[in-house]
Amino acid sequence: MKIEIPTWIKNNIFYAKITNTPNEVEKEKITKFSEPTVDVGGSFTGPPSFSVPTQLRKMISGFPFTYKIDGNADTDAKDKMVVWADEVEARILDAKTDLVANVDDYTGEEVRTL
Repeated sequence: MKIEIPTWIKNNIFYAKITNTPNEVEKEKITKFSEPTVDVGGSFTGPPSFSVPTQLRKMISGFPFTYKIDGNADTDAKDKMVVWADEVEARILDAKTDLVANVDDYTGEEVRTL
């Protein structure tokens, strides 16, 4: 999986955009086992620690996703954005690891002679 996270600031608003591109193995696993979800909200341990509303997104089709924090209203905006991007990236990688670990022990053909 390729994960890209460009960050920028405009008018003292801090942005981070996460884009995921699956490889062929991941695409095959998604076809068989469905696309995992990733929470881009919830609790973030930091520092600084903070919480935002839970927002579940599909691991591939739910991205790209852009998150922003207003630096005019939150003096920790920059630090929170770094924490947010790092933790969401880790969540995506955890979901990818779980997805790839799935084993198809069902597909096949059983021939019976009667």
